[in-house]
Amino acid sequence: MTKKPDLREDIKKVLQLIGKNRIRFLFYSLGVGITNTLVGIFISFATKNMVDYFTLESGNHIQLAVLSIISAVVSGGVFFPVFYYLINMMKAKIINQVRLDLFSHLQKMPARYFELHHSGDTLARVNKDLNALEIALDTMVNFLARIISMCLIIPYIIALDYRLGVISFILGLIAMVFNIKFRLPMREKSKEIHKYNATMTEQMTDNVTGFNVIKTYNLSDRYFEKYKEKVDEVVKAELKLSLTNGFLYSTNSLIGWFGRGGLAVIGCLFVIKGTMTAGTLMGGIFTASNLSYSLIDMGEMLATVQKSFAGSDRVYELLNEPVEPLQYETKGTGCESGIAITNGVFS
Repeated sequence: MTKKPDLREDIKKVLQLIGKNRIRFLFYSLGVGITNTLVGIFISFATKNMVDYFTLESGNHIQLAVLSIISAVVSGGVFFPVFYYLINMMKAKIINQVRLDLFSHLQKMPARYFELHHSGDTLARVNKDLNALEIALDTMVNFLARIISMCLIIPYIIALDYRLGVISFILGLIAMVFNIKFRLPMREKSKEIHKYNATMTEQMTDNVTGFNVIKTYNLSDRYFEKYKEKVDEVVKAELKLSLTNGFLYSTNSLIGWFGRGGLAVIGCLFVIKGTMTAGTLMGGIFTASNLSYSLIDMGEMLATVQKSFAGSDRVYELLNEPVEPLQYETKGTGCESGIAITNGVFS
């Protein structure tokens, strides 16, 4: 029976792979999310005040608009690049450390492991599955950034006009639930693809290391057919994932455009009734759209991270294989605890 994927357990495993750098990784990720979100909020507030300046003819609005633009430049041009650089340096350091840990761990593993496991599968875990861990780290950074974005945007849009916030939040939440429902089961299919790729690596390794034997005994066609069979299985599995991704992408686009257009129409009605200024409408649509897309992106990211967790899980499994003990326990005590050698020859 296939074990149901546990997202919390997967995140816990990735954090263990990150090791001692997890606190800084989380801090830099939050920094990227905060600075990037503040740029959008400042631009939205500047747009609101510029439109209100021309419609309400108030000098205070233009001052606030200029101040908001300066704040957006500082946040996006100074702080965001710093955090972006730090998080990318941290990801590179984490991946390199995992590579070293894998190499060191393989050197300490017993010979029996390599007798029971094909070298191609081990190479696939060290190479392709390690790349999946890198994708998982990227997605986790983006996911945390989206969470921070929502935590900052929701209070701002409520202060601006709660009606726009409620509408965009509901639309985004519907899209998010829709994405989660269809995308979470993709993890097992992705893990299946990783296993197929590992088998293909095994067969490719056999083809290279056993080249002379394969040629001598005319086994090329047999090896080619076995390899082609796995390639076809990977293509079929990836095609199913592509169909699901295409369907969800189209649905998300429709929800996003409907949300933006619907907000514009509803906001215009509020402006006509005099319950909302034109500046609030312009700034609110910009921010509310970001809120909807943040929720949609979070649903899509759950799919990406599920697929990458399928590979990082295989790296975690390899690092948790038991190593060769420094000494083996023997039964008995005293003279009975030694190792019996029969017909031994020493020279």
